Amino acid sequence: MLELKICYVATTIHVSKALKEGLGGTTHTFNIAREFVRQGHEVHLVSEKYEGDKDYEKISGIHVHRLLRGVISSSKKVKANPLRKFLRPLKKISNLYLGYKISEVANKYECDVIFERAQSLGTGAIASKITGKPFYIEVVDDCFSRFAVNQAKKIFSFTKTFFNEKNKKKVKIVETGVDTKLFRPIKTKTKYDLCYCGSFKTVDGVEDIVEAVKILRDTKNKKVKVLLIGKGERFEEINDMIKEYGLEKQFYLTGLKGYVSTASLPKHMCSAKVCVAPFNVKRAVRGNYEKYGFYASPLKVLEYISCGQPVIATNYALIKRMLGDRGNAVFRSNSVKDLVDKISLMLKKKNLAAIGNKNRKASLKYEWSELTKTFAKEFKVKR
Repeated sequence: MLELKICYVATTIHVSKALKEGLGGTTHTFNIAREFVRQGHEVHLVSEKYEGDKDYEKISGIHVHRLLRGVISSSKKVKANPLRKFLRPLKKISNLYLGYKISEVANKYECDVIFERAQSLGTGAIASKITGKPFYIEVVDDCFSRFAVNQAKKIFSFTKTFFNEKNKKKVKIVETGVDTKLFRPIKTKTKYDLCYCGSFKTVDGVEDIVEAVKILRDTKNKKVKVLLIGKGERFEEINDMIKEYGLEKQFYLTGLKGYVSTASLPKHMCSAKVCVAPFNVKRAVRGNYEKYGFYASPLKVLEYISCGQPVIATNYALIKRMLGDRGNAVFRSNSVKDLVDKISLMLKKKNLAAIGNKNRKASLKYEWSELTKTFAKEFKVKR
C-alpha cells in the first residue's frame, strides 16, 4: 500500500501526552491516528490546544499540532466567559483562521490528504480549498459542516440518515473500533454484578441503572452491586441520586477517588458479571435524536465485548448489530422496567462465561486497524 502523509484535523479534540482525557472522542481520534502510523503512514494530527500545552509534541509516533480553538484562548476559557453568547458570531472568523493555520501544516509537511473529524466544522475543508489537497471527512454524529460534506470526496459515517441524496452516494458505512490487545479478558475476582464505564453524558442513561437497582431492592429484595467507572457531566447528579435512594452500599464510583487509567479499565470491567450500556435518547440534552434516531457507534459496547463480558444494552439498531445473537440482552429504550427484567434474567444465567467468549471472538473484526485500512484504501492520491 502506498504510504501517505495525512493531515488529520480534529480541532475539537484534546490529545495530551498522558492521554488522561477519558473521553470517547479522544480515544477514537488517537487510535485512528496511531493505527495510521502503525501501518506506515505519517500523521500530522491537528488537535485542540489548552493553556499550558505545547504547540507541538510527538506522541506514539503521531505529530500532534495544537491550535487554540478560540484563536486567542482555549474553548475552555471561551465557554467559561459570561459573554460567550455574544462571541458566537465570531466563530466563523475563528474557523476561517483555523482553516488557514491547518493549511500551513498541510503544506509545510507536504501532506497528501486532509482528513477531517466532522466536529471540526469545516476547518479541514477550508484548508483543502486553500491547498488544493484532496479532502475526506469522518462524520460521527449530527455535528458537521454542510460545506465540508459537500466538498468531501468520500464521507465515512455510521449512518446515511444525515445526508441528502447527492451526498449519500459518497458515504462509506463504517463502525468504530476497539483496541483488542488492551481491552481483553482478564482473570480477576468478581466483585460486582454490573459495570458501567463512560463519561456520564445525559444520553448514557446512567440514571436508569440507579432506578433499576432501587426497584430490584424495593420489590425483589435483591441487592445488586454496581461499579460505575469514569466521571463527567452527570456524575454529581448520579452520586446525589444514589445517596437519595440510600444505595451507597450497592454502588462504587471510581470518580470519587480520581482518574482511572486506560490501562486498568479492562481489569475493572472484568470484575463484574455483566456490563451495561443503558443509552437513553429521551434523556439527551444534545444531539438531534428525534430526527435521526440513535446514530452512535458506541465505544463502550465494543470495549465490553472485547473484554469478553456479557452485555445488557438498549435495543437501538446499531447496538443490536454489535451484540449479535450471542446471548447478550437488549431492553426497550426508556423502559426502566424492561431494564430491571433484563438485569434479573442475565444475573440468573449459568452461561455468562460462554456469552463472554463469543463476544470476545466477535470483537476481533472491530480492530482499529481494520477501520484505518478502510480509510486509507479510499484515499485517492496523485503524487
